[in-house]
This record gives sequence, C-alpha cells and structure tokens, in this order.
Amino acid sequence: MAERINTGSPYPFFAIIHPNIVNPYDNNMGLGCSVFSQAVDNLKGVDIAYNNFNRDLWLGGKKVFYSRELTKTIGVDNDGKPIYLAPDDMLQQLFVSVGDEITEDKKLVHEFNPDLRVQDNRDAVQAQLDYLSFKCGMGTRHYQFSNNMRAAQVTATQYTGEKQELKQNAAKHGIVVEQALQSIVRAILGGYLPYIILFILSGAITELLLWKIGYGSAKALTIGYIINQVLAAFGSTIIPYAIAASAMADQAVTDGRQDTILDASKLLQSWVSVALVIGVIVAALIGALIGKRIVKKHLTV
Repeated sequence: MAERINTGSPYPFFAIIHPNIVNPYDNNMGLGCSVFSQAVDNLKGVDIAYNNFNRDLWLGGKKVFYSRELTKTIGVDNDGKPIYLAPDDMLQQLFVSVGDEITEDKKLVHEFNPDLRVQDNRDAVQAQLDYLSFKCGMGTRHYQFSNNMRAAQVTATQYTGEKQELKQNAAKHGIVVEQALQSIVRAILGGYLPYIILFILSGAITELLLWKIGYGSAKALTIGYIINQVLAAFGSTIIPYAIAASAMADQAVTDGRQDTILDASKLLQSWVSVALVIGVIVAALIGALIGKRIVKKHLTV
C-alpha cells in the first residue's frame, strides 16, 4: 500500500478526467477507457477496405496477352530450344505471353481491361468510416471519404441534424470536464489565501501589460509570465515558510510537520530566499524564450 501523505488540504490538488462512457473491462481500477475502445474492429475494417481499394487499383492495370509468334528470338538454349526476348520490367506489367496458343478468335493480341471497382471500394471505405464514427459517438457522417462537392453543400438545418449526435456526445463528456474544473477551483479556493491573492494579482498585472503594450506582444507576455512565477514563489514558499512560518507551524502540530516547517523557515530567512527569487526569474525567462521559439517554429505563419 502506498504511503499516506498529508497535504494539509481537505481537497485534492488534481483531477482525473476520462471519457464519460461505461468501462466494460475488468480489473481496470476505476480508470476510464478510450472512446474508440469498442471500435477496434472498425478501425481494422477501415484499414482493410482502404487496402482493398489500393489493391484493386494495382491489380486493375491493363493487360495485353500476345502470342509467342510476335516475340523475337535471341538464340537457343543448351537443349536447342529458342530463347525469346522478354519485355523489360515496365512492359512485363502490361504484356503477358500466352506461349504458342492464341485466342479463340485467332487474334495474336488480346487486350484485357479489368474493372477497377472504384465506386464499390469507395462505398466500402465510407461504410467502415460511418461505423467507426458511430461507435465513437460522433454520428454516422463525421468522416467523409468522398470528394463529392454537391454532397457537402447542405443547409444549416441539415448540418445541425447530422451533428446532433456529436453535440450530445460532446455535452456528455463535458460533464466530466466541468466536474474536474470545479474540483480544481475548489481546491485552489480552499488553499492558502496569500497564494490566491498573489496569483490573481499577477493575472491582473499581466492583463494590464498586454492592454498597454499589445496582446500580441512577446515582450509583454514574457514580463507577465516572469511576474506570475515570482509572485507564485512568494505566495507558495516565501510567505508561508519565511514570513508567516510561526502560523504555519502552529497549524502543522497535529500532523507532526512543525519542526520541518521551522527548519525550512530558518533556511528561507537567509540568502536562500534571494537565490530562490533569482532562480525563478532565470527559469521563467528561459521558459518564455523556449515557448517563443516553439510558437515561431510551429504556429507562426
């Protein structure tokens, strides 16, 4: 059994979010399951249908059957049998020799043009996509394999009707997300008051900077992020363990953490607090620069 750790809060500082569907698997310890956990066969079906489409296109190439009478000989083998000149690799895919036999209509060349079954294969892929999206709770017309533009031209009423199941499913999953957000907000509000006040203050300062400099300004975002992290360090560490250490120690008498808090207070009342703030500023600046480069590389057009 895992060690029990007292966080000092009646609420957990985390929330578990999983799809709002029934988990049919045994021994899963209450964990959720993926929305496509019951659609694995349909995923395989999409793959099979698409592979069959490609296979028909590959095997549906035109074939020309010809009699050996049309083939040029380049010599004889050890048994005295003639050696016929075969077509190159590209032509071998198109031309096929039938030996000395000829077709019933006495033609030396016979063409064979198989049906590619494009529409049948397209319908098969679309059917598997419909089954897949239905099993995942997104309706039967969520994925479209056809490029028929006329089918895509629907009215707003038709679009809303087709997306009704998707909207209902999204609302069902939104219940779990809403509960998780409520749990996190409750944990924050039930936590340390100075931390909450400084966190709100940092948000207000950042909003003011963005309003003055510009909401697209990387400089304002960087400064706001550094301020946020510095005030968070004050609210979560310096104030409770250096400034208000006695009050924190008195609250921790019941769980035996009083001595630990007092030792941390002595440490933070020295140069460690200054080093902590400097370290937070440097780390926040590096994080902001890394984030700026990632946005510039992957998101900026």
